Amino acid sequence: MSDTTDPTQPSYYTDRAPAAEHQLRADFAHYHQARETYFADPTEENEQRFEDARTADGHWRHGPDPVASHKWQYLWDAVDDWKRAPGAMNRFHDQIQTDLADGYEGLSPDEWRSQQQARELTGHGIWEPETSSTTTASMNAFATAAAEQGHERDGADR
Repeated sequence: MSDTTDPTQPSYYTDRAPAAEHQLRADFAHYHQARETYFADPTEENEQRFEDARTADGHWRHGPDPVASHKWQYLWDAVDDWKRAPGAMNRFHDQIQTDLADGYEGLSPDEWRSQQQARELTGHGIWEPETSSTTTASMNAFATAAAEQGHERDGADR
Protein backbone atom coordinates (compact mmCIF):
# COMPACT_ATOMS: atom_id res chain seq x y z
CA MET A 1 0.00 0.00 0.00
CA SER A 2 1.18 3.50 -0.67
CA ASP A 3 1.34 5.97 2.16
CA THR A 4 -1.75 7.84 0.93
CA THR A 5 -3.94 4.72 0.98
CA ASP A 6 -2.70 3.16 4.22
CA PRO A 7 -4.43 4.58 7.32
CA THR A 8 -1.50 3.45 9.49
CA GLN A 9 0.73 6.01 7.75
CA PRO A 10 0.68 9.72 8.71
CA SER A 11 0.52 10.81 5.05
CA TYR A 12 -2.91 9.15 4.75
CA TYR A 13 -4.31 12.03 6.82
CA THR A 14 -2.78 14.88 4.77
CA ASP A 15 -6.15 15.78 3.23
CA ARG A 16 -8.23 14.60 6.19
CA ALA A 17 -6.83 16.27 9.31
CA PRO A 18 -4.47 19.01 10.47
CA ALA A 19 -0.78 18.08 10.39
CA ALA A 20 -0.60 18.02 14.19
CA GLU A 21 -3.01 15.05 14.22
CA HIS A 22 -1.41 12.90 11.51
CA GLN A 23 0.85 10.80 13.74
CA LEU A 24 -1.80 10.28 16.42
CA ARG A 25 -4.35 9.11 13.86
CA ALA A 26 -1.85 6.84 12.10
CA ASP A 27 -0.74 5.32 15.41
CA PHE A 28 -4.36 4.75 16.40
CA ALA A 29 -5.11 3.01 13.09
CA HIS A 30 -2.04 0.81 13.55
CA TYR A 31 -3.04 -0.02 17.12
CA HIS A 32 -6.64 -0.77 16.09
CA GLN A 33 -5.57 -3.03 13.22
CA ALA A 34 -3.02 -4.91 15.34
CA ARG A 35 -5.58 -5.39 18.11
CA GLU A 36 -8.31 -6.62 15.78
CA THR A 37 -5.89 -8.96 13.99
CA TYR A 38 -4.63 -10.45 17.23
CA PHE A 39 -8.11 -11.07 18.64
CA ALA A 40 -9.23 -12.66 15.36
CA ASP A 41 -6.09 -14.82 15.04
CA PRO A 42 -4.06 -15.00 18.28
CA THR A 43 -0.80 -16.31 16.83
CA GLU A 44 2.57 -15.48 18.38
CA GLU A 45 3.36 -13.20 15.44
CA ASN A 46 0.08 -11.29 15.83
CA GLU A 47 0.58 -11.11 19.58
CA GLN A 48 3.99 -9.51 19.05
CA ARG A 49 2.54 -6.97 16.61
CA PHE A 50 -0.19 -6.14 19.10
CA GLU A 51 2.32 -5.76 21.93
CA ASP A 52 4.39 -3.42 19.75
CA ALA A 53 1.29 -1.37 18.94
CA ARG A 54 0.38 -1.14 22.62
CA THR A 55 3.44 1.07 23.07
CA ALA A 56 1.71 3.75 20.99
CA ASP A 57 -1.48 3.29 23.00
CA GLY A 58 0.43 3.94 26.22
CA HIS A 59 2.25 6.92 24.72
CA TRP A 60 -0.90 8.69 23.55
CA ARG A 61 -3.26 7.61 26.32
CA HIS A 62 -0.92 8.34 29.25
CA GLY A 63 1.58 10.74 27.69
CA PRO A 64 2.44 14.26 28.81
CA ASP A 65 0.02 16.00 26.41
CA PRO A 66 -3.50 16.01 27.92
CA VAL A 67 -5.08 17.28 24.69
CA ALA A 68 -3.59 14.38 22.71
CA SER A 69 -4.64 11.95 25.46
CA HIS A 70 -8.19 13.28 25.23
CA LYS A 71 -8.22 12.94 21.44
CA TRP A 72 -6.91 9.36 21.69
CA GLN A 73 -9.56 8.44 24.27
CA TYR A 74 -12.33 10.08 22.24
CA LEU A 75 -11.23 8.11 19.19
CA TRP A 76 -11.10 4.91 21.25
CA ASP A 77 -14.65 5.56 22.51
CA ALA A 78 -15.90 6.41 19.02
CA VAL A 79 -14.54 3.12 17.65
CA ASP A 80 -16.22 1.28 20.49
CA ASP A 81 -19.53 3.05 19.73
CA TRP A 82 -19.31 2.18 16.03
CA LYS A 83 -18.59 -1.46 16.86
CA ARG A 84 -21.38 -1.79 19.43
CA ALA A 85 -24.18 0.20 17.78
CA PRO A 86 -23.51 0.81 14.08
CA GLY A 87 -27.15 1.57 13.28
CA ALA A 88 -27.38 4.29 15.91
CA MET A 89 -23.99 5.64 14.91
CA ASN A 90 -25.00 5.80 11.23
CA ARG A 91 -28.06 7.85 12.22
CA PHE A 92 -25.83 10.06 14.39
CA HIS A 93 -23.38 10.50 11.49
CA ASP A 94 -26.17 11.42 9.08
CA GLN A 95 -27.59 13.97 11.55
CA ILE A 96 -24.19 15.59 12.09
CA GLN A 97 -23.70 15.85 8.32
CA THR A 98 -27.11 17.51 8.02
CA ASP A 99 -26.29 19.87 10.89
CA LEU A 100 -22.94 20.80 9.31
CA ALA A 101 -24.62 21.47 5.96
CA ASP A 102 -27.07 23.76 7.79
CA GLY A 103 -24.18 25.65 9.41
CA TYR A 104 -24.47 24.14 12.88
CA GLU A 105 -21.46 22.50 14.55
CA GLY A 106 -22.72 19.75 16.84
CA LEU A 107 -19.21 18.43 17.38
CA SER A 108 -15.83 20.11 17.48
CA PRO A 109 -13.82 19.68 14.28
CA ASP A 110 -11.46 17.14 15.88
CA GLU A 111 -14.41 15.13 17.27
CA TRP A 112 -15.98 15.05 13.80
CA ARG A 113 -12.68 13.83 12.32
CA SER A 114 -12.52 11.14 15.01
CA GLN A 115 -16.05 10.04 14.19
CA GLN A 116 -15.09 9.84 10.52
CA GLN A 117 -11.98 7.82 11.30
CA ALA A 118 -13.81 5.49 13.70
CA ARG A 119 -16.52 4.90 11.10
CA GLU A 120 -13.89 3.99 8.52
CA LEU A 121 -11.78 1.80 10.85
CA THR A 122 -14.82 -0.25 11.82
CA GLY A 123 -15.88 -0.77 8.20
CA HIS A 124 -19.04 1.35 8.25
CA GLY A 125 -18.02 3.97 5.71
CA ILE A 126 -15.20 5.73 3.96
CA TRP A 127 -13.56 8.88 5.24
CA GLU A 128 -13.21 10.85 2.05
CA PRO A 129 -10.26 13.25 1.86
CA GLU A 130 -10.95 16.93 1.41
CA THR A 131 -10.65 17.71 -2.28
CA SER A 132 -9.66 21.34 -1.94
CA SER A 133 -6.11 22.24 -1.00
CA THR A 134 -7.59 25.50 0.30
CA THR A 135 -9.74 23.50 2.74
CA THR A 136 -6.71 21.54 3.92
CA ALA A 137 -4.63 24.70 4.31
CA SER A 138 -7.47 26.32 6.27
CA MET A 139 -7.78 23.23 8.46
CA ASN A 140 -4.07 23.33 9.29
CA ALA A 141 -4.13 27.10 9.89
CA PHE A 142 -7.17 26.74 12.15
CA ALA A 143 -5.50 24.00 14.18
CA THR A 144 -2.26 26.00 14.49
CA ALA A 145 -4.07 29.15 15.62
CA ALA A 146 -6.18 27.19 18.11
CA ALA A 147 -3.12 25.45 19.53
CA GLU A 148 -1.27 28.74 19.90
CA GLN A 149 -4.21 30.16 21.82
CA GLY A 150 -4.72 26.97 23.82
CA HIS A 151 -8.16 26.27 22.32
CA GLU A 152 -9.58 23.30 20.48
CA ARG A 153 -12.24 25.41 18.79
CA ASP A 154 -12.18 28.90 17.35
CA GLY A 155 -13.90 30.38 20.39
CA ALA A 156 -16.69 31.99 18.36
CA ASP A 157 -20.07 32.09 19.99
CA ARG A 158 -22.46 29.74 18.30
